Amino acid sequence: MGFQLARNVGYGLWAVLSGPTWFQLWCAVAAFIVGLWSARWIGEVARAPDAQGRWKARVACGLLSAIFLVAPAAMVLVESRQSVLAAIGMGVVVAALAGGLKPPFGAAVMVVLLLSTQGLALRQAEASRLQASVHADVRQHREEIRSAAFVVFDISSLAHRVSYTWGDRKANVLRAYWGIHTFSGWGFESMVQEVLYGAAPARVPEVRTCSGNLEISKTSVVCDRDYASQEPFVIDRTGALVIDFKAMPLP
Repeated sequence: MGFQLARNVGYGLWAVLSGPTWFQLWCAVAAFIVGLWSARWIGEVARAPDAQGRWKARVACGLLSAIFLVAPAAMVLVESRQSVLAAIGMGVVVAALAGGLKPPFGAAVMVVLLLSTQGLALRQAEASRLQASVHADVRQHREEIRSAAFVVFDISSLAHRVSYTWGDRKANVLRAYWGIHTFSGWGFESMVQEVLYGAAPARVPEVRTCSGNLEISKTSVVCDRDYASQEPFVIDRTGALVIDFKAMPLP
């Protein structure tokens, strides 16, 4: 729980620091208001006349804070189980603030939690826009997909255009945090099925997703790293459709 909390907070704060100016201004105003409110709330809980009242107030506010802090982002992130753990961790932190820290320090922690969830919400919105753009691009290949025996998606051609973490670019294959299982093998299979037939189950061409270097010759399609297995694969060029995202407009 502690790891998931620290991870989500870290990625959320990074999103705020790397986000657009309008978003940073919004976060600054929200942080100022929440900081003042939380300092007052922590002071009132600490001055409660009886220990039982303080305990009830801590638990109630901790649970409510977990719900409200998680609402903008964590519950709708792809990695929802980890996000739920992070939300519970936030609630535990908030519950402890009421009696364990002085109001200024407690308010500072609340501001950090607020900013991190706002950052997560921004990244989720960006991911959703990217998913929509990829889906629209794939839809343009509908007739080619319909006649293909194999469809190979070159996800590296998109991932290398999107810098969303401070990690090694070699690992930037849209499969880490924010990573967006829409861009995984089964995610593209579902996308192809929807593009061809709508939501109804139907046969689709075999779909492979290449997250490494892709080489295309007259006889074969060679990928040095499959998204799912992380192993290389080779496909006969006959009947194979390769879709990349080198020219796709980024949202």
